[in-house]
Parts: sequence; structure tokens; C-alpha cells
Amino acid sequence: VGGESEETQPTSSNAITKEKADEISSLIATLFFRTGLSLRVVESEAFKDVVKALSPSYAKFLPSAKNLSGKLLDQEYQKSYQHLEEILESSESLTLISDGWTNVRGDHLVNFCIKAAEQKPFFYKSIETSGTTQNAPAVAGLIIQVFEELGPEKFIAVITDNAPVMKASWKIIEEKFPHISAYGCSAHAMNLLIKEILNTSENSKTIKEAEKIIKFVTNHHKVKAKFEEKRKSLNISHTLSMAVATRWLSMYNSMNDLH
Repeated sequence: VGGESEETQPTSSNAITKEKADEISSLIATLFFRTGLSLRVVESEAFKDVVKALSPSYAKFLPSAKNLSGKLLDQEYQKSYQHLEEILESSESLTLISDGWTNVRGDHLVNFCIKAAEQKPFFYKSIETSGTTQNAPAVAGLIIQVFEELGPEKFIAVITDNAPVMKASWKIIEEKFPHISAYGCSAHAMNLLIKEILNTSENSKTIKEAEKIIKFVTNHHKVKAKFEEKRKSLNISHTLSMAVATRWLSMYNSMNDLH
């Protein structure tokens, strides 16, 4: 009385081994780490109910948020790092991808990703460069440092953005490693091209007018209600959206939403 029903109680035929429980815990940890779910979800009654329904015999092995952020995180990191080392060891035609950014604290960082043949790009490392002059020798020096850490003979190319300082660093890199080719990022070039097109006087005027209309509608409740009523009568389901300065497609979507 008060315990699990006979249908949900583990029996000798459905009992789970410690090895199998560890395997499931690893998969659960991977789910949390890859999707960014709050670790507290694992301790919620809703999540526990799902686990009990799927595997009653595993329920007692369900990890806590503390275990996810500690032991299991360390284990999954070691697995991923080992897999990364295996890729780096077996590959002979790697491409290094680098870009800089500034975090919320104002620190300047340079990220390095690596692409191996028939593999998805993966993050390798990040270097904090605050206080360092971002000139061509300094930029090239960081890239060369990564090459030498892993073996320059393994690399065939490096990709950066198209800023003048990056272009100047390409020459330094190619002089030191003639077998490595330096390229600019085509996506970055396309972004700059579209930005220039959108900044022309006519396009810029249209975008600003669209923003004014969207702000007026969304900031006035009665107007918004009438606007939505009219759109509903025309079977228009999408809502209004503001453009984002660095997401050029959002500018098209924003204006298209007004139709």
C-alpha cells in the first residue's frame, strides 16, 4: 500500500544494470548540455514522471542537478575532448576558422574553430586579447600559435573575416607556411555587400518608414487590435517584427510583415 503498482515495480526481467543506468545518465546529460536546458529540470516532478514512465527501473539512478554540473559534465567533456583528439590525430587537411568578438564585460576574445574533412566544424579554443594591439603581426601570431600547437603540416587553409588587418595577416601566415592558404569569409563579404545595398538612400528610407509604422501599431493598443482584426479577416497569420541591424533577412521580413 502506498508503493508502486506491480506493473511499475522493477522485476528480475526488467531490472536495469548499473552499466545501462550509466549509459542512460550519459545520454540525459548530453541532452541537457547540447540543448542548454536548465539543469534544475532534471529534479522537477514532471521530468521524473517521464523517466518513470519510460523506465521505472532507471528512476532511482536519475542524476541530480549537482551530478549533472559536476561528475557527468566532467565525463562528457572528457569524451568530447578525446573524440576531438582522435579527429585531430587522424586528419591531414584541416581548416582553421578564426574570428574576434567582445563579451558582455568588454573583453576582446578571439575564437578558433577547426573543420576536418567529412566532420562538422568544432570549437577548439578561445584566447583573451584585451590590451593587445590588433595589428597584422599580433593577429597572425595568434593564428600561427594554434598551427604550431597542433602541427602546421596538418593544415591547408585558414579563414578569417575580410577586415584590412586580417588581410595583412594573411601574407605573414602564407610566408611562414607556404602550403597554407588564407581566405576571407564569403558569408562576411556577403553581409557587407547586403549592408551597403540596404544603406542606399532609397532602401534606408523605406526601412525607417516601416520601423515607424511597426512601432506606432505595436505601441497603441486600439490601433493594434484593429490592425490584427483586419489581418485576421485577410487570413494573414504572421505578426509584425522589428528589423535587426546585423540580420539583413530580418529587414526584408519586417517590411514583408506589413503586407
